[in-house]
Amino acid sequence: MQRSDRKFHPAYGMLLMLLIASVLLSGCGERRRIERTAILMYYLNADGSGTETQKYFPVNVTLRDVTSEVLDQLKADPQDTDMSSPLFGLTVKSRRIRGGTLQIDFGREYGDLDPFRERLVREALVKTVTQVTGISGVSFTVEGDPLLDSRGFPVGVMSAEDFSR
Repeated sequence: MQRSDRKFHPAYGMLLMLLIASVLLSGCGERRRIERTAILMYYLNADGSGTETQKYFPVNVTLRDVTSEVLDQLKADPQDTDMSSPLFGLTVKSRRIRGGTLQIDFGREYGDLDPFRERLVREALVKTVTQVTGISGVSFTVEGDPLLDSRGFPVGVMSAEDFSR
C-alpha cells in the first residue's frame, strides 16, 4: 500500500461541516417560506360582545414576515365598519416566535382592560395567528411578566381550541 503525503487540512473539514449545517438548517426558523393561503382575521363585533371574521390574503411568505403582517392588519381598522380592531388602544411592545409559539408582550394598558374584552382580545389574536403555518400557540406577557388568570396563575400557551364554543 502506498501512503499519500497529502494531509487533510483542518480548515477543509470545518468548511465541510459548515456547509452541511447550513443546508440542514436552511429550512428552520422564522425565515422559512410558508404556503400562501387566506387567513380569517378575527375582529371585535360592533357591540363588543364577540368576534367576527374577515378574510385576508397575506403578501409575505416567511413565517416571521407573515406573522408581523397579520398582527399589523389586526391593529388597523378592518374593511367592515361594523367591526373594530382587537388591538385598539393597546401597545404590542414585542413579538417573538419560539418553537411554534408566538410570544406577545403588551404594554401596561393591557392590564386596564375589563375581563370580558381582555378575553375577546386573546381570542381574536389566538384564533387569527394560529392559522399561520408554523404557529401552533400564543403566549402573552404584560411588561415582560406572564399574563395571569383571575386566580393568579399564568395563562400559558393558548391555542385556538382554548376558545371553542
